[in-house]
Amino acid sequence: MPKVGMEPIRRIQVIRAVVESVAEQGLEALTMDAVAKRADVSKGVVNYYFAGKRDLLLQSFQAFLESYNQQIVDLIQPDMRAMEMMGIVIDVCFPDGDVALPLWKHDPKRGGEARPKDGPDFTYSIEQLGSVLVHFLTKTILDREFQAVYQKVYDTYLEGMKTIIRQGIATGEFRQVDPDEAAYGLMALIEGMVLYRNIGFRPLSPQNYRAVCKDFARRHLGKGQPLQGDEFKAFCE
Repeated sequence: MPKVGMEPIRRIQVIRAVVESVAEQGLEALTMDAVAKRADVSKGVVNYYFAGKRDLLLQSFQAFLESYNQQIVDLIQPDMRAMEMMGIVIDVCFPDGDVALPLWKHDPKRGGEARPKDGPDFTYSIEQLGSVLVHFLTKTILDREFQAVYQKVYDTYLEGMKTIIRQGIATGEFRQVDPDEAAYGLMALIEGMVLYRNIGFRPLSPQNYRAVCKDFARRHLGKGQPLQGDEFKAFCE
C-alpha cells in the first residue's frame, strides 16, 4: 500500500504516463506494465489506484478533458467582459504552442475539488494533444462508458458557456439570444474545428481557427457591427 499522503501524487503520475503513452502508441497498445514503467512506480501501485486498464483509461480520459475546463477557469477573471471570456474559451481550444495541462486537479474522490499541486504542470505539444484527443474520441464513438465521461465533462463545459452568454445578455453586451442554443451552436463549431485540425482536414493555423470562431461568436452574439481590418485582427489574436 502506498504511503499516506502519496495517493494524489501517485495517481497523477500514472495519469500523466497514460496521456504520454496514448499520444505515442494509441489506446490498444497501452499496457499496465508499460504505464507503471513510464510513471516510475510499481505495477502494484497502478493496480491499487485503478481497477484495471479500462478504469485507468476512463479516468485518464476524464482528467484529460477536465484539464481544458480547468485552464479556462484559471484564466477567466470576474471583471472581464463576456466576449473577452468567450475569447479565452476559444484560445484554450486552439493553442499555438506547447500546453501545460493542470491534470493534477483531477481527483474523483474529492468530487472535482482542487488540491495542492505536487509540482509544475507537465507540458505537451499540439501534436501530442491532438493524438490523445483523436484516440480517445475514436473509442468514445462506440463505447457507452466513454460516452458518459465525455458527456459529463462537456455538460460542465456547456454550462460554463451558457453562463458567459447569460452574463453578456444581462450586461447588454450580447443580443437577446437563447443561451442554450447559442452555447450549443458555438460549442459544436469549436469541437468540429478541433476535430478537423487534429485529423488533418484542411488544417489552418491556430490564429485562423481562433479568428473563425471569434468572428462567429461576435456575429451571433454581439450587438455591434462585425469588426473589420486591423481591429478584427487585433480581436482574434
